[in-house]
Amino acid sequence: MGRIKVAVGVIYSPDGQEILIAQRPGGRDRSSYWEFPGGKIETHEDAVAALRRELLEEINIEVIKCTPLLEYDYDYDDHGYEQVRLYVHQVSLWQGELAARENQPIKWVRPEQLLSVNMLSGNMKIIDSMLHTSR
Repeated sequence: MGRIKVAVGVIYSPDGQEILIAQRPGGRDRSSYWEFPGGKIETHEDAVAALRRELLEEINIEVIKCTPLLEYDYDYDDHGYEQVRLYVHQVSLWQGELAARENQPIKWVRPEQLLSVNMLSGNMKIIDSMLHTSR
């Protein structure tokens, strides 16, 4: 099947002090885990277009400014084998009223709190990068 391409947004709060995370909805693989918002890239999209679409669909925000942060492959083998390629962008400017459109819990956390949240294992490289580099 090949790698699933996924657009991921590291979304900063307006004051730049916190990052938005979302809990995977029940009934999906790895439900109850937290992750950075985003979703699958469709065949006709690039990573930024997919990120814009997914964030509008999932959390009701329009991306104004984003910059590439990381791109890497990750293989999940905890609940069935799945290979993904993550295209991670830092979203530093956005507009809209934040809303969980898929009824998933969302919350703001400080970067150092990410280590104490039940995050998806595929997100650990993002967290490590954030904690060991300055914005």
